[in-house]
Amino acid sequence: MERLSNILAGLSHLNLEGKIVEKQPHASGLGGSCDVYTAWSVEHGKKVAVKQIRTFLKKDPAFAKKLAKEILIWSKLVHENILPLLGYFAEGNDVMPSLVSEWMEKGTLHDFMKTFPRGGIITCSILRDIAAGLSYLHLNKVIHGDLKTQNILISAHGTPLLADFGLSVALSHSQSTMGMTTASTKGTVRWMAIELLSVLGDEPSKPCEQTDMWAFGMVVYELLSWEIPYNNIRNEVLVLMAIMNGQLPLKPGMPESVDDIQLFGGLWDLACLCWKERISRPTAEFVTEHLTNRIMDCEPSFSRVITRIFMI
Repeated sequence: MERLSNILAGLSHLNLEGKIVEKQPHASGLGGSCDVYTAWSVEHGKKVAVKQIRTFLKKDPAFAKKLAKEILIWSKLVHENILPLLGYFAEGNDVMPSLVSEWMEKGTLHDFMKTFPRGGIITCSILRDIAAGLSYLHLNKVIHGDLKTQNILISAHGTPLLADFGLSVALSHSQSTMGMTTASTKGTVRWMAIELLSVLGDEPSKPCEQTDMWAFGMVVYELLSWEIPYNNIRNEVLVLMAIMNGQLPLKPGMPESVDDIQLFGGLWDLACLCWKERISRPTAEFVTEHLTNRIMDCEPSFSRVITRIFMI
């Protein structure tokens, strides 16, 4: 806990103690490591999301040490596709701080994706921004570790913001020290790269840039299908077995309203590229450039659709 206290002392400019009011009594969202509440930041004059660490983790030194590192990293990240850390504050006698970020009324990409056509130029734009945020993380030696549409928030202007990249890694470190299974701690199973799972008793790999790109491919799948990966398999254990056996999601059916049949097919090919052997997967930087070029090829129709969806 001492390291956490030392790091927070060095981030005193982010201390929001006494400046967070009107915190709602009931959680607006639940996660593996925290509960999310809405509140109001007097400091910022806006509605905020307060992530309160779960009780079972508050006395865990391993989690505290890892969380301290992730708070320090998050506080330094500045990118238009990364959810900013507004600050932190301690509640009551808690040693573990609650983390504060802006509340996003549009919610997560998982909820938002059905407001635009599957596989069209808006999908391409959203994915380009996600790849740009991921590229920025990787450039700064940060691994997301739990990329999926539920961990991508949507700003008021329709911009995707990567979130939950810190707590997911910290949680996995803590739970692994408590003897919990790898599959439940390194990210949601359906988005996990095959090498993250133990096969035939071998030690699984650690999350890295390439495993993030596998998960990015699953996000592509989500936006093309409006379904979670392996949606035809209900049991999580069977999903894990399917991944270990090399089974990949089936290609989604193409919607009648798709703006560009070739674009839909190209995005599916991109997803498949992300699921290749680790050494053959594209980098986030490459994907950002590739999708930017595809968007430019779609002008001026892209501008018209953007205006229709986000400016009305």
